[in-house]
Amino acid sequence: MNAAQRAEVLAHARVFAQIPRGDLAVLAEMMQTESFLKGNTVVEVGEPADRVYVVASGTLSVYVPGTATRARQLRAGDVLGEYGMVASAARTATVKADEDSVLLSLDYERFHEYLVRFPQALWVLFEGAARRLFEAERRSS
Repeated sequence: MNAAQRAEVLAHARVFAQIPRGDLAVLAEMMQTESFLKGNTVVEVGEPADRVYVVASGTLSVYVPGTATRARQLRAGDVLGEYGMVASAARTATVKADEDSVLLSLDYERFHEYLVRFPQALWVLFEGAARRLFEAERRSS
């Protein structure tokens, strides 16, 4: 996947959608393309959260410790691992590819550069975290 294709994927990802196209092109140049076959593990609970991912194609399932059922499913445009990157934490879930999938990835250093350059993305990240927390609390009630 070339940089222009990566920029197009980013333009459709909620966390990056408000960034001007020219700036997305810069971010796309910073990202790597990674492929995962169906059943492959993308991240494992407890691993260092050293990369953030954007799903370019395919679907992924998120499994939290202590449960056998999928907590949520990720699709094209969804972002994975951004909260661990902000908090410099370990992975809190295991994520597996439901089908052959392509992800864009960004390491910690470049992710930090991105947030410094585009601080409005932090609001979107926090908004997503609050929404997930609200949904989790609602499900547990």
